[in-house]
Amino acid sequence: MCWYSYVVIVVILFSSVCCLEEGESCTITSSGRQGLCITILKCPEALALIQKQQFPQTCGFSGTVPRVCCPGTNTVTTTSTSTERTTSRSTTKRRTTKPSTNAYPNPYRPNTTGYKSFQKCVEYSNLVISYEKPPILFIDKEEEEVDTCGFKVVPLIIGGVPADRREFPHMVLVGYDSSEGVQWLCGGTLINEQYVLTAGHCLISRELGNASRARLGVTKINDPEHRQDFAIIERIRHPKYEPPSHYNDIGLLKLDKSVNFDRYARPACLYYDSKSLNLKGVASGWGKTDFAGYSSDELLKVTLELVDTKTCNNSYRRVSHQRLDSGIIETTQLCAGSPGKDTCQGDSGGPLQIYSAIKCMYEVIGVTSFGKACGIGKSPGVYTRVSYYLDWIEKTVWG
Repeated sequence: MCWYSYVVIVVILFSSVCCLEEGESCTITSSGRQGLCITILKCPEALALIQKQQFPQTCGFSGTVPRVCCPGTNTVTTTSTSTERTTSRSTTKRRTTKPSTNAYPNPYRPNTTGYKSFQKCVEYSNLVISYEKPPILFIDKEEEEVDTCGFKVVPLIIGGVPADRREFPHMVLVGYDSSEGVQWLCGGTLINEQYVLTAGHCLISRELGNASRARLGVTKINDPEHRQDFAIIERIRHPKYEPPSHYNDIGLLKLDKSVNFDRYARPACLYYDSKSLNLKGVASGWGKTDFAGYSSDELLKVTLELVDTKTCNNSYRRVSHQRLDSGIIETTQLCAGSPGKDTCQGDSGGPLQIYSAIKCMYEVIGVTSFGKACGIGKSPGVYTRVSYYLDWIEKTVWG
Protein backbone atom coordinates (compact mmCIF):
# COMPACT_ATOMS: atom_id res chain seq x y z
CA MET A 1 0.00 0.00 0.00
CA CYS A 2 1.31 3.44 -0.82
CA TRP A 3 0.17 6.98 -1.51
CA TYR A 4 -1.94 6.15 -4.55
CA SER A 5 -4.29 4.03 -2.40
CA TYR A 6 -5.66 7.37 -1.19
CA VAL A 7 -6.08 8.54 -4.77
CA VAL A 8 -8.12 5.45 -5.65
CA ILE A 9 -10.68 6.36 -2.99
CA VAL A 10 -10.78 9.95 -4.18
CA VAL A 11 -11.35 9.21 -7.84
CA ILE A 12 -14.34 7.01 -7.12
CA LEU A 13 -16.02 10.11 -5.74
CA PHE A 14 -14.73 12.69 -8.21
CA SER A 15 -14.41 10.82 -11.52
CA SER A 16 -16.00 12.65 -14.45
CA VAL A 17 -14.90 10.63 -17.49
CA CYS A 18 -15.22 6.87 -17.47
CA CYS A 19 -13.78 3.86 -19.17
CA LEU A 20 -11.35 5.26 -21.74
CA GLU A 21 -8.46 3.02 -22.76
CA GLU A 22 -4.82 3.83 -22.00
CA GLY A 23 -3.56 6.38 -24.54
CA GLU A 24 -7.00 7.48 -25.81
CA SER A 25 -7.66 11.18 -26.38
CA CYS A 26 -9.70 13.05 -23.79
CA THR A 27 -10.80 16.58 -22.94
CA ILE A 28 -10.45 18.22 -19.53
CA THR A 29 -13.92 19.55 -18.79
CA SER A 30 -12.85 22.46 -16.59
CA SER A 31 -10.40 23.97 -19.08
CA GLY A 32 -11.23 22.47 -22.47
CA ARG A 33 -7.61 21.32 -22.85
CA GLN A 34 -6.90 18.19 -24.84
CA GLY A 35 -5.02 15.33 -23.25
CA LEU A 36 -4.38 11.62 -23.15
CA CYS A 37 -5.88 9.08 -20.77
CA ILE A 38 -2.91 7.59 -18.88
CA THR A 39 -2.19 6.27 -15.39
CA ILE A 40 -1.78 8.95 -12.76
CA LEU A 41 1.77 7.78 -12.05
CA LYS A 42 2.77 8.93 -15.56
CA CYS A 43 1.27 12.42 -15.31
CA PRO A 44 3.30 15.01 -13.34
CA GLU A 45 0.49 17.61 -13.53
CA ALA A 46 -1.94 15.21 -11.86
CA LEU A 47 0.59 14.36 -9.13
CA ALA A 48 1.07 18.06 -8.47
CA LEU A 49 -2.70 18.53 -8.07
CA ILE A 50 -2.86 15.70 -5.52
CA GLN A 51 -0.08 17.40 -3.54
CA LYS A 52 -2.30 20.52 -3.38
CA GLN A 53 -5.28 18.39 -2.31
CA GLN A 54 -7.00 19.00 -5.65
CA PHE A 55 -8.35 16.21 -7.83
CA PRO A 56 -7.46 15.55 -11.48
CA GLN A 57 -10.10 14.42 -13.95
CA THR A 58 -10.12 10.63 -14.15
CA CYS A 59 -10.91 8.37 -17.10
CA GLY A 60 -10.69 4.81 -15.80
CA PHE A 61 -8.36 2.41 -14.04
CA SER A 62 -5.30 0.32 -14.80
CA GLY A 63 -5.84 -2.39 -12.21
CA THR A 64 -6.20 -0.43 -8.97
CA VAL A 65 -4.30 2.61 -10.25
CA PRO A 66 -6.53 5.40 -11.63
CA ARG A 67 -6.05 6.81 -15.11
CA VAL A 68 -6.33 10.57 -15.57
CA CYS A 69 -6.81 12.93 -18.47
CA CYS A 70 -3.27 14.27 -18.69
CA PRO A 71 -3.04 17.57 -20.62
CA GLY A 72 -0.81 17.73 -23.71
CA THR A 73 1.47 15.02 -25.04
CA ASN A 74 4.81 16.32 -23.81
CA THR A 75 3.91 15.58 -20.18
CA VAL A 76 3.50 11.88 -20.84
CA THR A 77 6.35 9.89 -19.35
CA THR A 78 7.00 6.22 -18.85
CA THR A 79 7.99 4.33 -15.75
CA SER A 80 9.28 1.27 -17.55
CA THR A 81 9.89 -0.19 -20.97
CA SER A 82 8.56 -3.51 -22.15
CA THR A 83 8.66 -5.86 -25.11
CA GLU A 84 5.89 -8.07 -26.44
CA ARG A 85 6.26 -11.85 -26.61
CA THR A 86 3.71 -13.63 -28.82
CA THR A 87 2.69 -17.23 -28.11
CA SER A 88 0.16 -19.53 -29.73
CA ARG A 89 -2.27 -18.77 -26.92
CA SER A 90 -1.91 -15.10 -26.09
CA THR A 91 0.20 -11.96 -26.25
CA THR A 92 1.75 -10.81 -22.97
CA LYS A 93 4.00 -7.92 -21.99
CA ARG A 94 7.19 -8.61 -20.10
CA ARG A 95 9.21 -6.01 -18.24
CA THR A 96 12.81 -5.73 -19.39
CA THR A 97 13.91 -2.71 -17.35
CA LYS A 98 13.25 -1.32 -13.91
CA PRO A 99 11.37 1.99 -13.36
CA SER A 100 12.97 5.10 -14.75
CA THR A 101 13.37 8.43 -12.98
CA ASN A 102 11.67 9.98 -16.05
CA ALA A 103 8.36 9.32 -14.27
CA TYR A 104 8.92 12.68 -12.54
CA PRO A 105 10.49 15.24 -14.90
CA ASN A 106 12.85 17.56 -13.02
CA PRO A 107 11.38 21.10 -13.03
CA TYR A 108 14.81 22.66 -12.41
CA ARG A 109 17.69 23.34 -14.77
CA PRO A 110 20.93 21.42 -14.08
CA ASN A 111 23.30 23.15 -11.66
CA THR A 112 20.57 25.33 -10.15
CA THR A 113 19.28 25.19 -6.57
CA GLY A 114 16.65 22.46 -6.22
CA TYR A 115 17.80 20.35 -9.16
CA LYS A 116 19.90 17.93 -7.11
CA SER A 117 17.33 17.66 -4.30
CA PHE A 118 14.54 16.80 -6.74
CA GLN A 119 16.76 14.33 -8.59
CA LYS A 120 17.68 12.57 -5.36
CA CYS A 121 14.07 12.56 -4.15
CA VAL A 122 13.02 10.62 -7.24
CA GLU A 123 16.01 8.30 -6.87
CA TYR A 124 15.18 7.53 -3.24
CA SER A 125 11.51 6.89 -4.06
CA ASN A 126 12.62 3.95 -6.20
CA LEU A 127 13.95 2.29 -3.04
CA VAL A 128 10.40 1.33 -2.05
CA ILE A 129 10.19 -0.97 -5.06
CA SER A 130 11.92 -4.34 -4.88
CA TYR A 131 12.03 -7.09 -7.48
CA GLU A 132 11.49 -10.63 -6.31
CA LYS A 133 11.55 -13.97 -8.05
CA PRO A 134 8.20 -15.80 -8.01
CA PRO A 135 7.96 -19.40 -6.74
CA ILE A 136 10.02 -21.84 -8.79
CA LEU A 137 6.90 -23.52 -10.18
CA PHE A 138 6.28 -20.39 -12.25
CA ILE A 139 9.28 -20.99 -14.50
CA ASP A 140 8.04 -18.63 -17.21
CA LYS A 141 7.76 -15.67 -14.85
CA GLU A 142 10.22 -12.78 -14.59
CA GLU A 143 10.94 -10.88 -11.39
CA GLU A 144 7.82 -9.34 -9.91
CA GLU A 145 7.60 -5.77 -8.66
CA VAL A 146 6.84 -5.55 -4.93
CA ASP A 147 5.83 -2.26 -3.32
CA THR A 148 7.31 -1.93 0.19
CA CYS A 149 6.01 1.56 1.02
CA GLY A 150 5.56 1.91 4.78
CA PHE A 151 2.71 4.44 4.79
CA LYS A 152 -0.30 5.57 2.84
CA VAL A 153 -1.62 9.07 2.31
CA VAL A 154 -4.66 9.59 4.52
CA PRO A 155 -6.30 12.67 6.02
CA LEU A 156 -3.88 13.95 8.65
CA ILE A 157 -4.57 12.76 12.18
CA ILE A 158 -5.26 15.02 15.13
CA GLY A 159 -3.31 14.43 18.33
CA GLY A 160 0.00 12.72 18.91
CA VAL A 161 0.00 8.97 18.34
CA PRO A 162 2.66 6.28 17.89
CA ALA A 163 4.08 6.13 14.38
CA ASP A 164 3.65 2.97 12.34
CA ARG A 165 6.62 0.74 11.63
CA ARG A 166 8.50 2.06 8.56
CA GLU A 167 6.27 5.16 8.39
CA PHE A 168 9.23 7.52 8.87
CA PRO A 169 12.30 5.59 7.66
CA HIS A 170 14.28 8.84 7.49
CA MET A 171 14.06 9.51 11.23
CA VAL A 172 17.38 9.63 13.07
CA LEU A 173 18.15 9.62 16.79
CA VAL A 174 21.08 11.91 17.64
CA GLY A 175 23.03 10.90 20.74
CA TYR A 176 25.72 12.17 23.12
CA ASP A 177 28.19 10.05 25.10
CA SER A 178 27.90 10.25 28.87
CA SER A 179 29.01 8.32 31.93
CA GLU A 180 25.59 6.64 31.92
CA GLY A 181 25.75 5.61 28.28
CA VAL A 182 24.43 7.32 25.17
CA GLN A 183 21.86 10.06 25.82
CA TRP A 184 19.49 10.47 22.86
CA LEU A 185 18.59 14.16 23.10
CA CYS A 186 17.93 15.31 19.54
CA GLY A 187 16.38 14.14 16.32
CA GLY A 188 17.39 14.46 12.71
CA THR A 189 16.52 13.52 9.14
CA LEU A 190 18.52 11.25 6.87
CA ILE A 191 18.96 13.06 3.54
CA ASN A 192 21.56 10.90 1.79
CA GLU A 193 23.88 7.93 2.40
CA GLN A 194 26.01 9.71 4.99
CA TYR A 195 24.38 13.00 5.99
CA VAL A 196 21.76 13.87 8.58
CA LEU A 197 19.91 17.20 8.65
CA THR A 198 19.34 18.59 12.14
CA ALA A 199 19.27 21.82 14.15
CA GLY A 200 22.42 23.85 14.67
CA HIS A 201 21.96 23.76 18.43
CA CYS A 202 21.97 19.94 18.35
CA LEU A 203 25.57 19.71 17.15
CA ILE A 204 26.89 20.38 20.66
CA SER A 205 25.29 19.86 24.07
CA ARG A 206 26.36 22.24 26.83
CA GLU A 207 26.44 19.38 29.32
CA LEU A 208 27.65 16.46 27.20
CA GLY A 209 29.69 17.97 24.40
CA ASN A 210 29.61 17.03 20.74
CA ALA A 211 26.86 14.96 19.15
CA SER A 212 28.64 11.63 18.67
CA ARG A 213 26.10 8.91 17.83
CA ALA A 214 23.28 8.33 15.36
CA ARG A 215 20.69 5.56 15.21
CA LEU A 216 18.33 4.69 12.35
CA GLY A 217 15.80 2.02 11.44
CA VAL A 218 13.85 1.99 14.71
CA THR A 219 10.57 3.26 16.08
CA LYS A 220 11.35 2.07 19.63
CA ILE A 221 14.70 3.46 20.75
CA ASN A 222 16.23 0.22 22.03
CA ASP A 223 14.69 -2.21 19.55
CA PRO A 224 17.63 -4.19 18.10
CA GLU A 225 15.74 -5.40 15.02
CA HIS A 226 16.69 -3.46 11.85
CA ARG A 227 18.71 -0.99 13.93
CA GLN A 228 21.69 0.73 12.36
CA ASP A 229 24.15 2.60 14.62
CA PHE A 230 26.78 5.08 13.49
CA ALA A 231 29.48 7.32 14.87
CA ILE A 232 29.31 10.99 13.91
CA ILE A 233 32.61 12.09 12.40
CA GLU A 234 31.78 15.64 11.36
CA ARG A 235 29.43 18.35 12.63
CA ILE A 236 28.72 21.17 10.17
CA ARG A 237 26.74 24.14 11.37
CA HIS A 238 25.47 26.82 9.04
CA PRO A 239 28.10 29.59 8.79
CA LYS A 240 25.60 32.21 9.99
CA TYR A 241 24.41 30.29 13.04
CA GLU A 242 25.66 32.12 16.14
CA PRO A 243 24.24 30.78 19.40
CA PRO A 244 22.45 31.70 21.56
CA SER A 245 20.60 33.36 18.65
CA HIS A 246 17.75 31.29 17.21
CA TYR A 247 18.45 32.40 13.64
CA ASN A 248 19.97 30.05 11.04
CA ASP A 249 19.50 27.16 13.46
CA ILE A 250 20.39 24.39 11.05
CA GLY A 251 23.26 21.94 10.71
CA LEU A 252 24.48 18.70 9.16
CA LEU A 253 26.00 15.58 10.69
CA LYS A 254 28.28 13.28 8.70
CA LEU A 255 28.22 9.59 9.60
CA ASP A 256 31.29 7.37 9.73
CA LYS A 257 29.96 5.07 6.99
CA SER A 258 27.15 4.83 4.48
CA VAL A 259 23.68 3.82 5.61
CA ASN A 260 22.42 0.49 4.32
CA PHE A 261 19.20 1.57 2.63
CA ASP A 262 16.28 -0.77 3.20
CA ARG A 263 12.58 -0.49 3.96
CA TYR A 264 13.42 0.67 7.51
CA ALA A 265 16.07 3.28 6.69
CA ARG A 266 16.08 5.55 3.65
CA PRO A 267 16.30 9.31 3.06
CA ALA A 268 13.53 11.90 2.95
CA CYS A 269 13.16 14.62 0.34
CA LEU A 270 13.91 18.30 0.89
CA TYR A 271 11.13 20.78 0.19
CA TYR A 272 12.31 23.18 -2.47
CA ASP A 273 9.44 25.69 -2.88
CA SER A 274 9.83 28.81 -0.72
CA LYS A 275 6.21 29.93 -1.15
CA SER A 276 3.35 27.45 -1.47
CA LEU A 277 2.78 25.19 1.52
CA ASN A 278 -0.08 23.06 2.80
CA LEU A 279 -2.02 24.25 5.82
CA LYS A 280 -0.76 21.35 7.93
CA GLY A 281 2.42 19.41 8.48
CA VAL A 282 3.46 16.32 10.41
CA ALA A 283 6.08 16.45 13.15
CA SER A 284 7.70 13.23 14.34
CA GLY A 285 10.11 12.44 17.15
CA TRP A 286 10.89 10.77 20.46
CA GLY A 287 10.47 13.95 22.52
CA LYS A 288 8.68 14.66 25.75
CA THR A 289 4.96 13.95 25.66
CA ASP A 290 4.17 16.85 27.99
CA PHE A 291 5.90 19.68 29.82
CA ALA A 292 8.48 18.34 32.32
CA GLY A 293 7.45 14.82 31.33
CA TYR A 294 9.51 11.83 30.29
CA SER A 295 10.76 11.31 26.76
CA SER A 296 8.91 8.71 24.75
CA ASP A 297 10.65 5.41 24.02
CA GLU A 298 8.47 5.12 20.93
CA LEU A 299 8.46 7.32 17.84
CA LEU A 300 5.44 9.63 17.88
CA LYS A 301 3.78 11.74 15.22
CA VAL A 302 1.49 14.73 15.46
CA THR A 303 -0.32 16.88 12.93
CA LEU A 304 0.30 20.60 13.37
CA GLU A 305 -1.32 23.57 11.69
CA LEU A 306 0.99 26.11 10.10
CA VAL A 307 0.74 29.48 11.85
CA ASP A 308 1.15 32.83 10.11
CA THR A 309 4.19 34.92 10.99
CA LYS A 310 2.25 37.76 12.64
CA THR A 311 0.47 35.41 15.04
CA CYS A 312 3.72 33.60 15.76
CA ASN A 313 5.53 36.85 16.53
CA ASN A 314 2.84 37.78 19.03
CA SER A 315 3.65 34.57 20.91
CA TYR A 316 7.34 35.42 21.18
CA ARG A 317 7.36 39.15 21.91
CA ARG A 318 9.03 38.59 25.28
CA VAL A 319 11.83 36.35 24.05
CA SER A 320 15.30 37.67 24.86
CA HIS A 321 16.55 40.28 22.41
CA GLN A 322 19.79 38.32 22.21
CA ARG A 323 17.99 35.22 20.94
CA LEU A 324 15.37 36.73 18.63
CA ASP A 325 16.24 40.37 18.05
CA SER A 326 14.30 40.68 14.77
CA GLY A 327 11.34 38.54 15.71
CA ILE A 328 10.30 35.58 13.57
CA ILE A 329 11.69 36.05 10.06
CA GLU A 330 9.31 34.57 7.49
CA THR A 331 11.93 33.81 4.84
CA THR A 332 14.09 31.69 7.16
CA GLN A 333 11.62 30.42 9.77
CA LEU A 334 8.10 29.03 9.95
CA CYS A 335 5.74 28.27 12.81
CA ALA A 336 3.39 25.40 13.48
CA GLY A 337 1.26 24.23 16.37
CA SER A 338 -2.23 23.63 17.66
CA PRO A 339 -3.68 24.11 21.16
CA GLY A 340 -2.35 21.34 23.38
CA LYS A 341 -0.08 20.00 20.64
CA ASP A 342 3.53 20.86 19.93
CA THR A 343 6.96 19.37 19.50
CA CYS A 344 9.01 19.26 22.69
CA GLN A 345 12.63 19.48 23.75
CA GLY A 346 13.65 15.98 22.71
CA ASP A 347 12.36 16.66 19.21
CA SER A 348 14.94 19.40 18.55
CA GLY A 349 16.44 18.91 15.11
CA GLY A 350 13.66 16.61 13.95
CA PRO A 351 11.56 17.24 10.84
CA LEU A 352 8.32 19.01 10.10
CA GLN A 353 7.18 17.33 6.91
CA ILE A 354 4.43 17.03 4.32
CA TYR A 355 3.41 14.28 1.93
CA SER A 356 5.26 14.45 -1.38
CA ALA A 357 3.72 14.07 -4.84
CA ILE A 358 6.62 11.70 -5.50
CA LYS A 359 5.67 8.16 -4.62
CA CYS A 360 5.96 7.15 -0.97
CA MET A 361 8.09 10.13 0.07
CA TYR A 362 7.92 12.90 2.64
CA GLU A 363 9.30 16.37 2.01
CA VAL A 364 10.94 18.11 4.96
CA ILE A 365 9.75 21.72 5.18
CA GLY A 366 11.21 22.60 8.58
CA VAL A 367 13.76 21.61 11.22
CA THR A 368 12.53 21.84 14.82
CA SER A 369 14.30 24.82 16.37
CA PHE A 370 12.64 26.08 19.57
CA GLY A 371 9.36 26.70 21.35
CA LYS A 372 7.81 27.51 24.68
CA ALA A 373 6.78 24.88 27.21
CA CYS A 374 5.46 21.84 25.36
CA GLY A 375 1.81 21.94 24.39
CA ILE A 376 0.95 24.87 26.62
CA GLY A 377 -1.67 27.36 25.49
CA LYS A 378 -1.43 28.64 21.94
CA SER A 379 2.34 28.89 21.59
CA PRO A 380 3.45 27.41 18.26
CA GLY A 381 6.81 25.79 17.73
CA VAL A 382 9.36 27.53 15.52
CA TYR A 383 11.11 25.69 12.70
CA THR A 384 14.03 26.57 10.48
CA ARG A 385 12.67 26.84 6.93
CA VAL A 386 14.49 24.25 4.81
CA SER A 387 13.88 25.81 1.39
CA TYR A 388 15.86 28.93 2.31
CA TYR A 389 18.96 26.84 3.08
CA LEU A 390 18.66 24.42 0.17
CA ASP A 391 21.60 25.86 -1.76
CA TRP A 392 23.91 25.47 1.25
CA ILE A 393 22.66 21.94 1.93
CA GLU A 394 23.09 20.78 -1.67
CA LYS A 395 26.60 22.19 -1.98
CA THR A 396 27.68 20.67 1.33
CA VAL A 397 26.15 17.23 0.83
CA TRP A 398 26.41 16.64 -2.92
CA GLY A 399 29.12 19.13 -3.91
